[in-house]
Amino acid sequence: MPLGAKAAIIHESASPGPTGQTSGFPAEATQWLGSRFSLSEAFNVTQIGGHLFGTGGTIFGAIIALASPGATPAKQADVLSSVIASTTFSPPTPSADVRTPLSVTLPAGDYALVFGSGALTASGFALMPDNNTDLPGASYFICDAPDRCANGGFLSNLRFVVEGTVVPLPAALPLLATALAALGLLGWRRRQAA
Repeated sequence: MPLGAKAAIIHESASPGPTGQTSGFPAEATQWLGSRFSLSEAFNVTQIGGHLFGTGGTIFGAIIALASPGATPAKQADVLSSVIASTTFSPPTPSADVRTPLSVTLPAGDYALVFGSGALTASGFALMPDNNTDLPGASYFICDAPDRCANGGFLSNLRFVVEGTVVPLPAALPLLATALAALGLLGWRRRQAA
């Protein structure tokens, strides 16, 4: 992605289904839902979101670090101790494909986007409709009790989204400066010759 490029989707678990839904999997104090993703290069995250339906109050959205691509935290306390960045927001009623700002730089590595409540100042309730279509590689987990998280093999068609821009490689910046200087010199010479 070139310098100054607009934010793009860097993680998407499912393509969007019809909005306006009023049912789905709960994201609440006793149940947190997560979607794993891996990055092969560094990204500046700008927004997180997904297909959500709020029933009151706020939920949290958090990006957490994982030890490996398929890792599952053991319990909610492990999720909280792995938080890199988080925000709270109020999902709409009925459901919509929503985004909320979250600014953080993630180096290459393994991560998850988690939605829930009862922590990180969130105290509401939301649902994640399962009428979306899983994309290849979709990988979920669930924390359905404070002391238990599990692989979400039974979860499907939940839409988690992370947007951002690639972090420019430092080595590319001098090359770009040299190219711009050469173009400037070429333009100067043409003006002098005219």
